[in-house]
Amino acid sequence: MRHDWEAIAAALELWDAETRTAKARARHDARLACIRREAREIGVARLVLRAFVGLQPIGCEPLHYPDPSPANNRLDNLRWAPRGTSKLGRILGPSAPPVVHGSERPSAVLREDQIPTIRQLYRSGWRYKEIAADLGVSEEAIRQVLIGRAWTAIPDPDGPIVMRHGPDSDACANTKLDWDSVAEIRHQRTEGLSYRAIGEKHGVSKATIRDICKRRTWKGRER
Repeated sequence: MRHDWEAIAAALELWDAETRTAKARARHDARLACIRREAREIGVARLVLRAFVGLQPIGCEPLHYPDPSPANNRLDNLRWAPRGTSKLGRILGPSAPPVVHGSERPSAVLREDQIPTIRQLYRSGWRYKEIAADLGVSEEAIRQVLIGRAWTAIPDPDGPIVMRHGPDSDACANTKLDWDSVAEIRHQRTEGLSYRAIGEKHGVSKATIRDICKRRTWKGRER
């Protein structure tokens, strides 16, 4: 039986090339799967910086700048920066949205012209709950204005507002006490009664009595 040795050699060479190609493809797929797994675990930005810049320095994080978009992971848009700088980069970036204040904010429920009115109504004796009901906003929104945590850009010529905790506590729908009870509680405490004993007399908790006696609550003028 005669063999075509040239054909056999050509077949063996083709088989060897295909085997090498299959092995190379398998190695490539394995490396690609490893890269994808690392990208999911540590993020694409960290992966790019670790590959082309170096290991992550202690106390640093990836910074996208000048383009703050997290999807832009090009090497020229990435660098290691101290933690917290990424927030600054988003603010300074050319594509960052403009900063808006006051009634221009989408979440604003009040207007600039309402803030002096709110302060004036509270000083004239209105409770902040009544002001909130009149304006159709939440009580917390009015309270934030009165305590100076919101709308601080609008000056108050009369200075900071002193909150009236007592009257609001007295007007609370679920309160068990009034100003006469508060005065009696503080008098009983000066006589030496314990918080627990006073609480049992008035049907409230020991913590409530302690807050009243330490003037954490019902801090207004006793009646």
